[in-house]
Amino acid sequence: MLAIMENIKMPLRMLILEDRPEDAELMLYELRKAGFQPEAHRVDTEADFQAQLAANPDIILADYSLPQYGARQALQYLQERGLDIPFIVVTGALNDEEAAACIKEGATDYLRKDRMARLGYAVSSALERREMRKRVLASEKMGSIGRFAAGASHELNNPLACVIGFSEVALASLADKRLSRVKLKTALEIIIHHAQRCKSIVASLLAYGRAFSLEPAPVHAHEALEEALALAERQASLANIHVIKTFAGDLPVIQVNREALSRVFVNVILNACQAMDGTGILTLTTRKQDPWVEIVFQDTGKGISAENLPKLFDPFFSTREVGAGTGMGLSICAGIIHAFQGEIKAESRGAGQGATFTVRLPI
Repeated sequence: MLAIMENIKMPLRMLILEDRPEDAELMLYELRKAGFQPEAHRVDTEADFQAQLAANPDIILADYSLPQYGARQALQYLQERGLDIPFIVVTGALNDEEAAACIKEGATDYLRKDRMARLGYAVSSALERREMRKRVLASEKMGSIGRFAAGASHELNNPLACVIGFSEVALASLADKRLSRVKLKTALEIIIHHAQRCKSIVASLLAYGRAFSLEPAPVHAHEALEEALALAERQASLANIHVIKTFAGDLPVIQVNREALSRVFVNVILNACQAMDGTGILTLTTRKQDPWVEIVFQDTGKGISAENLPKLFDPFFSTREVGAGTGMGLSICAGIIHAFQGEIKAESRGAGQGATFTVRLPI
């Protein structure tokens, strides 16, 4: 539980959806007794509720059934916009089915008004759970960064060893006049090649780090997909690729960073273009699969071998020729999606059978 020290009040920004001022005052009274210093806005209409969300409340307390706008409508609004705000239903009467429906729709807890003395505990518990989610998310991010750093260290060792080794050859060529200028030139060319690879790996490291510094906000997947298609068009010709869009009409928003999500989509689209050698069919499908939004990319390209499929999202794994890329694209994609508590997977029936990438993000 959140520790509330004696004589020290914990500030609490509240939004109360309640049509009875006396009930709202009772809530504030119980919270002050529990050690909170509440700053509350009471509303009882849809317009006022939505307007007060701009104040970024720490918690929402809502009556289940109001004449104009109740808890379930408010929960639906929060879900559609991907807002993660602790939400407690406080009501005079609530049967088990109604309580279960509220929890399923995103309520943190529910409380009968004749048990108001429990409100302080319920609020503390709701705030604690939100902090726990934040800590888990931060831990997942650090774990991903740690795995990447280990891979980066391993991957940098090889080109750096070449740079050092051929630098010594170049120095020996300068000291020993019998060694040819051709050998010196070859050594310098190898040094430049591997130094450029190091530069590319460092650039990938910076891109990976930026992906984890971006804050989430409500995003519509369709907008991110359209943006990604426009960005991909600038980097690779889509003129000979037929793009089929099968977008769900009822797709809710998701809580991610739009820039990071577009980066994932661009990478998957460009991989599909390369797999199809610039000619083929790319099908983009979106659907709501509770509790997820799914975005599916299906291409008619070369496919992925059974041997490579399990390694596809590993840092620095690449099926391209050595030096053609760092192999960081899909690893960064996986890191971004996992950071927002989502999933990404690849499927293929084998070489020459095309591939399907599915991104799942929580609603």
